[in-house]
This record gives sequence, structure tokens and C-alpha cells, in this order.
Amino acid sequence: PEEALRTNYLSLSSMANLCSYMKIKRFVYTSSCSVYGSTSGTTLLDEKSVLNPVSHYARMKVLSEQSLLSASSENFNPTILRLATVFGHSPRQRFDLVVNTFVKNAFFKKKLSVDGNGLQLRPNIHVKDVADAIIKIINSPSNLVKGQIFNISNSKENLSIADLARKVKKNFKKCSISFNQKKTDQRNYKVSSKKIEKKLNFKAKISVTEGIKEMKKNLQKNSKKNFNL
Repeated sequence: PEEALRTNYLSLSSMANLCSYMKIKRFVYTSSCSVYGSTSGTTLLDEKSVLNPVSHYARMKVLSEQSLLSASSENFNPTILRLATVFGHSPRQRFDLVVNTFVKNAFFKKKLSVDGNGLQLRPNIHVKDVADAIIKIINSPSNLVKGQIFNISNSKENLSIADLARKVKKNFKKCSISFNQKKTDQRNYKVSSKKIEKKLNFKAKISVTEGIKEMKKNLQKNSKKNFNL
């Protein structure tokens, strides 16, 4: 917890203060949709929705957002991007995110384990769409993005964990799915990205299914690598 506080909050505050002092106006911060935490899951959450973080990580993100916005000034114009759960192949591959974890386990173990009943909802977005969103923010006029918060998600990909598992299984026919009722996950939310779609004309393009196929192809090419490092 202490290291998380230093890494996710204190170091960010120090960097923001330094940028403000150096008059580096543009500052794009990747926060997380996990700040919405546990909700009914029945309504789309936008940037004005109540935050309800349920993890230490999410609480650090909330504090970081507040710190950045309070430091906003003529010399410092932060923009906050609340990322949905990221998926897809990248040069520094991560497998601690739900779709990527499922693909890895389907490929190597041929089985998926879903916490609880799997009905908890998640928004999703491909890593390339995240990169494009950041570039869009950088290239947009400052008056449109300074001090703003944007959800970055694929509006068509608000899916349950069980649905994500089934999408992975479709691409790995020999894979089985089991539900671990002993484990629970309180996080449950779906988000709207209409704000960035309308304000900056940005829309995520890559589907979860496309991302699964992309990762499967990469794993097949590099099957001898140790992906547990």
C-alpha cells in the first residue's frame, strides 16, 4: 500500500508541480474507469457520475485526479483520461488484464476460471485505441481539453466477464470455462464515451474479438517464450 501511494499519487503530484513550475502546460494523465467501482451496472456512467472505488489502486487514482485538477493553472493544463480495461497485443505485453489473461490461459492451459457468476460488467478498449486517444488529446486545441476528464472506452464493448470468457472460448475451441464461486469481484460498471466522441470526434475502433485474434496469432508465433515473466 505504501509503495502504491508513492508510485500512483505522490510521484504524480511531484511531477505535476514540477511541470507547472517549468510552465509545461500540456499534461495527459491516464487514470482508470475503476474509479467508478461498484455500481448497479444498469446505467451508463459518464464523467459526472459518482465515484465509488473499491480497491486501493482505484482510490489512488481518485486522489491523483483531484491533485491534478487542483494544480490546474494558467501554466499547467492537465487532461485526465479514464481508461476502460485495456486489451490487445503490444511490444511490452501485459497479461494482468482480463481479456489478455483469458487469452493467455486459453492458449497455454486450455481453461478459464471466472470469479463468481461472471455477471460483473467491464468496459473495454484496445491499446491502439488508447494510443490514438492520447494523440488526439495532444493535437486538440488546449481550450477543448484543459481541465477535462474523458472516459476512453469502446462504447460497443461494455461486456460481462462471462461474455468475455465466452468470446475467448470461441477462438480456442478446446478451452473450458469454470466459475469459482469462492472468489468474488465487487467491481461492476459500464461507461459512456460520448463526451470525447462529441467533443473531439474520437471513437474507438477495434473490437474485443479482433484483439483476441490478434493476441492468439502473436502467441502462436512466440509459443516458446516465457510469458509468465
